[in-house]
Amino acid sequence: MGLKKVLTVLAAAAAVTAGSRQGLQALQAAGDAGNPYGEPFRLECTAYYEGEVTASGQEVRTGICAGKREWLGLTCIVYADDGGKPGDYIGIYEILDTGGASRIREGKCIDIYMDGRDACLEWGIRDVWVQIVDADG
Repeated sequence: MGLKKVLTVLAAAAAVTAGSRQGLQALQAAGDAGNPYGEPFRLECTAYYEGEVTASGQEVRTGICAGKREWLGLTCIVYADDGGKPGDYIGIYEILDTGGASRIREGKCIDIYMDGRDACLEWGIRDVWVQIVDADG
């Protein structure tokens, strides 16, 4: 991840974590650095561990996830669900894969890559909050 991308993603995460609507609005007004999908939204999150190459042509690795095809190449910031609102920060994932399940293709779920079956089973299926950020650079 380039420096611009890291800084953009960290600024977005800090704004959401702090509950700063002004921080989010400033980030969105920054054009390319903004979130084209608005504030964080809730969806389902699963995990996978098999495969060798993503839909983007890159090798699978930690730090990536599968999502809706239109999100390919974007970055998502993932937060725990805290009773219907974004909670604790979970991580930053590059959307480099599209997955095979219809709920992933429809944008109802993201699928995070993890190292091994046990990690995936421990993760299970969770409701999370996701902020999609175009943090290229």
